[in-house]
Amino acid sequence: MRALITTLFLSLAAYVCSAQVLGDTTFTIPIYNINVRITIAENLHDIACGLSPDTQAITWVQEGTVCVLFASGSVDVETVFHECAHVINFIYSERGVELNVNEDENQAYLTGYIGARMVPFISKTLIKAIAQSKVLGARP
Repeated sequence: MRALITTLFLSLAAYVCSAQVLGDTTFTIPIYNINVRITIAENLHDIACGLSPDTQAITWVQEGTVCVLFASGSVDVETVFHECAHVINFIYSERGVELNVNEDENQAYLTGYIGARMVPFISKTLIKAIAQSKVLGARP
């Protein structure tokens, strides 16, 4: 499945340079020495073919960076933390960490760390896009 997800996308550089992108940021998770890249685009389906019409976001690993791509018109709290779970699973997979449901404090801290970086970036990006009337269905 992960190989399929990677093949659905243009290269990271190609979509980040696209006019469709409203915001893009990268942060590092020091304890795992891994980068997480968050991108918000106007329309996922203009960037990636083969996605379900219901797709609101997608997460994959490209060249050692965990990438998350959100559709601007459908970013909500549920979707953000849904993708946080995928980010954690990819980090664990990339670093050979087994998920332990009996000792999940590390996972809980990691969820908070990722969410605390995603939410302000997404909020700032969407507020700016709404002001510029770039979010689907938004009114200035």
